Amino acid sequence: MARAVSLVAIAAALAGAAWVATRTGTTPAAVAPASAPQIVARNVAGGPSRSTRRRAGRHRLEAGIVWHRSRATGLPYAGRLVGGVRLPREGVHFFTWDPVLHRSPDRPWRRYGTDRLVRTLLAAIGAYAAAHPHAPRVGIGDLSRPHGGDFGPEFGGIGHASHQNGLDADVYYPRLDRRERAPRRVSQIDHRLRRTWSTGSCAPARRSFSSARAPAFTGRPASSRCSSITTTTCTYACRPPSR
Repeated sequence: MARAVSLVAIAAALAGAAWVATRTGTTPAAVAPASAPQIVARNVAGGPSRSTRRRAGRHRLEAGIVWHRSRATGLPYAGRLVGGVRLPREGVHFFTWDPVLHRSPDRPWRRYGTDRLVRTLLAAIGAYAAAHPHAPRVGIGDLSRPHGGDFGPEFGGIGHASHQNGLDADVYYPRLDRRERAPRRVSQIDHRLRRTWSTGSCAPARRSFSSARAPAFTGRPASSRCSSITTTTCTYACRPPSR
């Protein structure tokens, strides 16, 4: 009888040890969930946000512009572009829009201008963004083809009567809904920002050309695309002033 009691005591001791071992083995699993938020927090705090990465990428695109001297020959409606500079597909304060495919970005071969035009665009848009830091990015449409020349209907849509020598760029008015798309109707335009862009944003670019012989930066409705009633874009021209 005593031996039986001893065996029961031994069995109980072994069972108790097994229970303790099992509980001890499961303890790390029990505290694992407590450490998971710390891992997530490190992932969130340890790297830049998506918007920060996106902005840095846009800065790199602008910094990567290949600058060289350009020459516009002939006339805007009968000319060529020599040594054109390609505008990036987007920048910190602008996006590009393809008026034929109705999407962003505009195709690369439609984004060439003289170095002066590209610099002027960036200066004007930068001034506009500084004056309106909460405004949406500016939409830019077609400039010229890589070597200029005809930009008619055979290149899509209704084409352009001008845009042949790297001195023209279509700039879209900002939308009320802040979407990065070209407005299709005048009712979609933020007219407060439109007036600011049309009248004020060209001034810094004009001042950057101190020489009397330097091109003027002017804006006018793009009659080749928009009617006088439903103007949704302006064609900005970097052209010598008329005498």
